[in-house]
Amino acid sequence: MSRLIFLRLAQLPLLLLVIYTVTFVLAWAVPGNPLEQEGRKPPKEVEEAMRAQYNLDDPVAFYVQYLIGKPRDGGGRTGGVLTGDLGPSLKYKDWTVGQIVGDALPVSIQLGAAAILIALIVGVTAGVIGAVKRGGPLDLATLSVALIGISMPTFVTGSLLLMIFTLQLRWLSIGWGSVSQLIMPAITLSLPFAAYIARLTRLGMIDVMSSDFVRTARAKGVGEGSVIFKHALKVAFLPVLSFLGPAAAAAMTGSFVVEKVFNIPGMGKYFVDAVLNKDLFLIMGVVLVYSTLLIVFNLLVDLAYSLVDPRIELD
Repeated sequence: MSRLIFLRLAQLPLLLLVIYTVTFVLAWAVPGNPLEQEGRKPPKEVEEAMRAQYNLDDPVAFYVQYLIGKPRDGGGRTGGVLTGDLGPSLKYKDWTVGQIVGDALPVSIQLGAAAILIALIVGVTAGVIGAVKRGGPLDLATLSVALIGISMPTFVTGSLLLMIFTLQLRWLSIGWGSVSQLIMPAITLSLPFAAYIARLTRLGMIDVMSSDFVRTARAKGVGEGSVIFKHALKVAFLPVLSFLGPAAAAAMTGSFVVEKVFNIPGMGKYFVDAVLNKDLFLIMGVVLVYSTLLIVFNLLVDLAYSLVDPRIELD
């Protein structure tokens, strides 16, 4: 296991460099002037100074400077991505990308963690019920709900919840700052994940329930509840565990649509604004943070494999 951790951590800088390069090429290709704010340009001398300072006319210089920093007059270099400096935001004056991410990431992590917890509880429960009652009304119901959850866009689900619980019943409000304001966005964000988890759990349970070790456990007189939850579910959960890595990273870095619908100040909101305004520093910073989380979560999933099923060896 230690060898796996070492290899993954050794691969991390190379993966992030590839992601950095691809993101830079795509962000630079986005049309628009990053110095224009709401259709207004700064004075010509200010614009020229900013272009010179940030190398906005030289993609190669920008790429190198943002990665490794800028040479100092007295020797050494100023901060770059390699030193943890994600640069200034071109849209949000007097704010650095690090400050924006520091404020927005905890919000998105709270929302994503709540959504993944709901998705796990609902999805695993629905999947187990569907497998145990295979072919029955409950199985059909869980499959139908899973299909709806996968097919329905989050902006539709979020809008429906807003109409019912905010406009009609007036039970919940939008925004951020209280537990009640977390309920609707967490449910909205969790539904697609819960649907996939339900399908994966159901298929895994159906396969495992017909295996030899389950038949042996039943022949020994083990109770049906123990067979399902202590024997079958542990093995059937492995595909779900594989899905949880990228799902957790996607959820915890925020959903662009959900955060916009419910007016949540998370990573998704700032990333959308960055793309619309061609805020190069903010685009690059958010993508690098997201990519790091994705890689780390996938590593944690691999490590969790051996805990769920000790028969799996990690090389």
